[in-house]
Amino acid sequence: PPTTCTERSIPVRRMAFIEPAKSGICRAMAYDDGQGVWLFLYNRLEDAPCVKDYWFEGWADAEDWCQDELGIAPSDWKTIPDPSPGRPPHLLERMDNPAPEKQRHRRDFSAFRAEVRRCAEVLGEQGRYIQGESGKIRMEARYRQQVEQICALLIGTKFDVISEMAEWDEATEREWPERAQRVIRWLAEAVEQVDRLVKSLQRAGKGGAADISAGVLVTESAVNILEAFGRVKAARRMKLQDDCSQGSTTEKRGQP
Repeated sequence: PPTTCTERSIPVRRMAFIEPAKSGICRAMAYDDGQGVWLFLYNRLEDAPCVKDYWFEGWADAEDWCQDELGIAPSDWKTIPDPSPGRPPHLLERMDNPAPEKQRHRRDFSAFRAEVRRCAEVLGEQGRYIQGESGKIRMEARYRQQVEQICALLIGTKFDVISEMAEWDEATEREWPERAQRVIRWLAEAVEQVDRLVKSLQRAGKGGAADISAGVLVTESAVNILEAFGRVKAARRMKLQDDCSQGSTTEKRGQP
């Protein structure tokens, strides 16, 4: 495979997630080097070297193979930026040792990062759980459609959050509040939509448009999601408090 990324005027890489993972492969990346398309396969969602690579003459061949072998539809691919010229095309970001101040920031950021990842995983798990169980429960078509939309939202939000997190190692300390707020907004939107569905199914159960168990099913998942989201918000508050404490300490030390 190519060892460095060539300089292009437009992005030439695409990425897709595989849900559920197949043969241990959970993520794929395709890279056009101008002579063909390299396909990189990964067994980790976060940035890491690929575990397999293949070469195809063009995008169409690569997409067809991925659809047949991995279940990746053409619409699942998302265009992503190239790394800097000279960097390996199969990596999302630099893997150099960061400066000491960035290392400290990463340690400070680790608790929040861990809770965000856990919350994203909970969203995906609960989305798949509702998908599997809702088919056994009676409900009118409009409510079933709402359930399907929520499942797609939960699973999609999981992958959006993890994709965003793949870029966090390159974020500076000044950038982290904006990045943190972005994923919190995504998670909050998912939580809000789940809450709306719970209320909708509860009304449907009372009116006979759906079994009461439909509301119970989604409520159980909503509780798990809310608990995970609460831990994310708590970790963010602690990080903000630590930042404020660091600032106060610095000011005191600077006083005569």
